[in-house]
Amino acid sequence: MVQTKTFFLSAIHEACGKDDLRPTMSHVFFNNGKVYATDAHILIRQDLKETLGFTDEHIQLLEGKLLEAGHVKELNKCIFFETTAEYVEGTLKNGGTFRAPLKTESEVGKYPNAEAVIPQGTEPTEHVGINYKILNRLCLAMVLKDPDNCIKLSLQGSSRGIAVRPSQYDRGQIGLIMPVKIL
Repeated sequence: MVQTKTFFLSAIHEACGKDDLRPTMSHVFFNNGKVYATDAHILIRQDLKETLGFTDEHIQLLEGKLLEAGHVKELNKCIFFETTAEYVEGTLKNGGTFRAPLKTESEVGKYPNAEAVIPQGTEPTEHVGINYKILNRLCLAMVLKDPDNCIKLSLQGSSRGIAVRPSQYDRGQIGLIMPVKIL
């Protein structure tokens, strides 16, 4: 059993699926020192040590395990944790406990091969930074009634405004977001 004062510092569970036909995607998956979450539309990979500050002992206990997204959300409310090969148990601020069982792929199903779609290496490409909070505000201000809930981003170069339009029905509107400098 390994004890720690922190667990997830992110809301990675928000990237998990809620589809009953793909129950594996309603879990986060721990593999090779990383944690993955996907709903088949978005994918997040976080390094357990670098991003989340997990110890080598935690990483070893979680290797190859899955944890339900709802349990991750509840564990984020805890202030102290114990991890075993079978569960993660958190202590709530009120002194109560929450125990989340760890599962295996044989119990839940094979997790998608995320590494097959994540870009590898550092191939030369142009990068454009966007402040996601500003993009969210822009989308909220626009009339976005496309059935696919998508937007089109038109890049004009790394230092010019990025045009934002509804993907199907622009209705004579355009949004513009300025890129931010990224290193």
